[in-house]
Amino acid sequence: ASHLGKFEIQGSTADVAAIIAEASGGPAPALGSAARARDAWWCPATPERALVLADLTATPSLRDAIAKAAAGTPGATSVVEVTTTLGAIVIAGPQARETFARFCALDLRDGATPVGAFRPGSVARTPGYVLREGPDRYLALFGWALGHYLWTVVADAAASLGGAPAALTSLPPIAAPQEAAHA
Repeated sequence: ASHLGKFEIQGSTADVAAIIAEASGGPAPALGSAARARDAWWCPATPERALVLADLTATPSLRDAIAKAAAGTPGATSVVEVTTTLGAIVIAGPQARETFARFCALDLRDGATPVGAFRPGSVARTPGYVLREGPDRYLALFGWALGHYLWTVVADAAASLGGAPAALTSLPPIAAPQEAAHA
């Protein structure tokens, strides 16, 4: 899933929230959660920093919308496309959470990480993020140079549970109730 467009927004808490609200068409999600709008996930990482993870076809228009929203804020803000700096992998299926448990220190149980949760933390002993896109679907983000390492770790963990790599196109579209609220 490394092909997803990825943008990092930085600024004051108010400016980041305003940029997200204008560019996504809805309020900024609370820290620890993400919202799906405009074919993208809007993910606050800290109060002053957010990631936007865009479907490939939405990336150009979102780049423009985010830049326009940032230009309208009163404070110093930064919008950087980080598509090439972050790798991404989707782990999906009935054993997805158990697969993660074999290499990830984050608590991904339903009570701690509901659908739409966005968690920074240790992913295969490296800094990363995990977004819970659906009941049995997780998106992990990590430094691009660790792509081969992460692929190997995930493949080993999945194989021990009977899982195997599959094409991203074989997964159903993301069903996110938050998207309807932002429409």
